[in-house]
Order: sequence, then structure tokens, then C-alpha cells
Amino acid sequence: MPRRFHGFLRSLLLIVLLAAASCAAAPVPATPAASATPVHTVTPTLPPPTAAPSPTPVDPAALAEELLRANPDRRCGDERSLYCSLPYSVRIFEYLHQYPQSPRRTELTERVIDLMGTEEGGRLPLDWFVDRWLDEALRQPIAAAGGQLPPGFAEGWQPHGTIQVTDLDADTVPDYLVAFHIGPPQVVEREGGLRWVHRVANTYQIERLPTLVDSRSAPLEPEILAVQDVNGDGRADVVYQMTICGASQCFEHLHVFSWRAGAWWDLLPAAVNTVHRGWTLQDLGGGVAELIGSQGGSSMFEPFISYAVYFAPINGEFAPVRVSSSLSPAQADDPPRQGVPYAEIETDTLFLQWSQRLTYARRLSEALEFIAPVANRATVPETREKIDYRPYARLRLGMAQLLLGDVAAARQAWQQLERQFPDTAHAEVARQLLPLA
Repeated sequence: MPRRFHGFLRSLLLIVLLAAASCAAAPVPATPAASATPVHTVTPTLPPPTAAPSPTPVDPAALAEELLRANPDRRCGDERSLYCSLPYSVRIFEYLHQYPQSPRRTELTERVIDLMGTEEGGRLPLDWFVDRWLDEALRQPIAAAGGQLPPGFAEGWQPHGTIQVTDLDADTVPDYLVAFHIGPPQVVEREGGLRWVHRVANTYQIERLPTLVDSRSAPLEPEILAVQDVNGDGRADVVYQMTICGASQCFEHLHVFSWRAGAWWDLLPAAVNTVHRGWTLQDLGGGVAELIGSQGGSSMFEPFISYAVYFAPINGEFAPVRVSSSLSPAQADDPPRQGVPYAEIETDTLFLQWSQRLTYARRLSEALEFIAPVANRATVPETREKIDYRPYARLRLGMAQLLLGDVAAARQAWQQLERQFPDTAHAEVARQLLPLA
């Protein structure tokens, strides 16, 4: 390689080394953030705080007067208005809670009681209020009077219901059976309407009598039919009926209760305690009575034939013993309402109901005459609901034949049921009965 070229390379290397050395010795310039003038923050000037507005003092007496002057609409859509029954009731509840010692407490409570039977009032869960009201209006006055009714108490209770002096627990100390209603005259609470005030140790307490009814409609005030011994055991029993009314009919549910060993005992099975035409009681003497339930009426949902079922005490409890009718069973062949779309289904229902009552009366041959047309029907009636009563009727047919002593006919009816309707609950019952027949 020429000597001149080597000299050129040495000169170039020297220039690179000198440049690198000058870069290492040069000071690093400060960043703009490090050299910038600090910024002074300014706190904004705020207006001085103003005092929170103090609420206007409420005059409890004036508020009570305003609530008592209001005349709320029982059916009102504006739930914010004081002049609708629902918010009006809520306002009174709030007042009673906030001012429990108000001298107008009783008047305001009465206003709420009057509204509780309305459709609007029924939307409130009011059992707690009823219990508190009964404690203040019923139990406390009786306890303060040493277990006696204060003068004029029974008369003052009449706007709410009835009160009877009893001795249901047989302790020789007076107790009180109280029926009441909420509003005019429906009872809001589902289990309400009947209470028993009696002494326990050194105080008095309220017992709730079972009045629960399986219905969406509110029951009317319980009607006490008798407070006496009706089953011959020497103890006083309570006989009362609850009435439930729907759009086209009413039902009466009868209860017969006896207080034994600290609990209520129902002497009438719930499966047979409901009728359409009401209950009556016939005193047979000697502490024994007969209960008479009347059926039948003009509603399309009721039986065509009017009849009565008689219940008598058997081993302390009531059971059906006979049936009577004001019409001949033959009239069932010509129902009076031919234009009803459910006429054929209603006829089946009528036949089965009537056959059941005839069975109660041990008129078994006549009962078979009404069961057989339903059990042997070839097809289901062509109606909107297509209710098929044939499995039930065939099961009942076999039972009636067995009661008549015709075991072969009973077995034949149940075997036919098992073949024709194998998946029904009635066929399952027939399969259990066949080995026993």
C-alpha cells in the first residue's frame, strides 16, 4: 500500500479521536423543565359559605288538623296527592309513628281504619297496624279494668263489630270473643276478623282464631253462629262462618273450633266446610247440635239442584250423615239454562255432585244412576275448557258398586279405568284398590 495512503488514514483517525474528546468535555445543557421559572399557583377566592336553610318547625297539632280535614278520594290515580286514599293513609302512618303521644291519635287511627277496606287501602301490608290497634283499643282497656269490660265499651265497639263474653278456656274467668271488620265492612288482613282476649298468668293477651281462607278476595266480617258445646264434650265451642264474594257468587266457609291444651282444634274438616247458600245450626239438646250446609242457587258456577247436607258429631268431630233436597233428582235431566256454553260440563258436574250427596245418604242405587252417564260418556264435550270427568266418575262408579256389595262390577269399573286412562291419578288409585277388592 503506498506510503501516502497510510498517512491519510492516520490523519483521519486523529480527527475522529479529537472530535470524541471534545464531546466528552462539553457540559450537558440543562433541560427546559429544570431551568424554567417556578409557577406560583393562585388559590381562587370563593364566596363565604352561607348557612343551610333551617326547616320550618312543624306544628303537630296543625298537621293533625290538616290530616283530619282532608277528604281523600277512595279511588284516585295520583298517588302523590294528599287527597288520594293511599298516600293519605301513608301520611297518617308517618304522623302516628313520629308523634305517638298526639292527642288526636285515636281520631287519626279511626280515619285509617275506615280507609283500609277500600281497594286502595288493600294495597298496604296492614296486619301490623291492625295488631297494634287491637292491642291499644281492645286488650289494654280490658287489662286496665281488671279483666272486665269498661262501662260503655261494648256499645263503643259496635261500629267495628261485635264482642261476646265467654269462658272458652274453662278457667271461670271471663274472656271475650271479638269479631271486627276494617272499613265498611271488609277485613283487609288475610287471617283476620276474629280475636279472643283471655287471661294468661297475671295479664291478658289476644289470640287469633284461624280464619285463613284460600281466596284473593277479602273476607267479610266473621259471623258467629254459636258459642256453646256442639259436640257433647262439655266444653264451649265457637261456630262461625266466613263469607267470600267474587264477581258472581259468594261462598260460606264454616269453622267449628274448640280450645284444648293451649291450641285451637278444628272439628269440621276443611274439605267439606264450604257451601253456596250458607250454614245454619240446629240445637239437638244435651250439648249436641247438627250443622246444616245449603247448596244450590242461580249462579252458573253453582249446582243446579238445591239441597242440604247434615253434619253431626261422630267421636267429637263433625261428619256428613244425611242429605235432603227441595227438588227431585229427575229434574237434573233438564237443566234450566240451556244457553250456557258450559251446559254439558255443568251437567257432568251436577251429576257427580248429586251422586256424592246420595252416597252420603246411602242411597247408592240412585247414586249409580247419576255416575254412570258421566263414566260411560264416549267423548269429552266440545267446549272451550274440555274438562274430562270420566276418570273420576269411573273411580266413583267402582266405589259405589263396592258399597253395594257387587265386587265383580267394582273390579270391572276400575280395570276399565286403568286401561282407558292409564296415566291419570285416578288410575293409580284404582291400581291400589284392585288387590284389596
